[in-house]
Amino acid sequence: MRTFPWLCASAVGLLLAIFPQSSWAQTPPLGEPQKRTQADVDRSAEADFLSRISMELGADLEVGRYGGRLPSVFFSIPAELGYDHDGVVASLTVPYDIQRSRGNVLRVGGRLVRVGGKAQRRPKTEGGIGDILLDGGYYVMEAQDELPYLLAEGEVKFPTADDERGLGTGSYDETIRLSSGTTLWKHLKLELDLGYGFIGQPEDIPSKVTDFHDTIYYGGTIGYKFNPSNVLSVKLDGSTRIVPHTPSYDVVLFEYDHYFKNDSRLLISVGPGLTSSSPGLSFEISYLWWF
Repeated sequence: MRTFPWLCASAVGLLLAIFPQSSWAQTPPLGEPQKRTQADVDRSAEADFLSRISMELGADLEVGRYGGRLPSVFFSIPAELGYDHDGVVASLTVPYDIQRSRGNVLRVGGRLVRVGGKAQRRPKTEGGIGDILLDGGYYVMEAQDELPYLLAEGEVKFPTADDERGLGTGSYDETIRLSSGTTLWKHLKLELDLGYGFIGQPEDIPSKVTDFHDTIYYGGTIGYKFNPSNVLSVKLDGSTRIVPHTPSYDVVLFEYDHYFKNDSRLLISVGPGLTSSSPGLSFEISYLWWF
């Protein structure tokens, strides 16, 4: 019986020799979560921030006479970097524009407008960086069940396009906009848009030759959501006249949206213009993905 305490002491000593006390102290008790390192926290924060960022690439084509006798062709490849988190949205759009015209049709306030003046005898092809757009907005109301959302936005157009080659006006434009929409009975999608554009007067086009007016943007969409992946819509995109003695700009667009499982989206849009100031045909295709 006297040997039993010695055997216990020997066993305890052997365990301490094999597993030092420092390693015992570093092992958390069972059921206690391990603390995250600073590197883990930084990686998680970076992944969370990147999940709010999107990129959209597209191609836009407009063909029309825009109140003249001969057609003009305008092609644009916009790249849009977007942000969406906690009700705040923002985007930066940098387009590359290619156009073939006679020099008297310009991009003004997001529209193609015949500004008057003498037209060139032969059409000329020009290309380069277009006007950069910076947009920011806030969801005053978030969409819940069948309650509509309400989005207030502001946009600034920076005159980065070369106005000497007819790629832009060389002046700033600003826009304020309200958008609202809802989904009824899980399938019927309704949207309305209303905005006001402050159009800058180009320096090389005096107001006595062509006086540029501010414009009112308006639009509406009726769509049907077949399932979470596929939506078909009919959209009206319009605005009041920007230059005198011209009708309004009105285009009807038939759109198809396909949403993938990773929340990326494919958009295809095509439609005719309704007035002589509108394009005869408008076509757009774009793809948006989230980081």
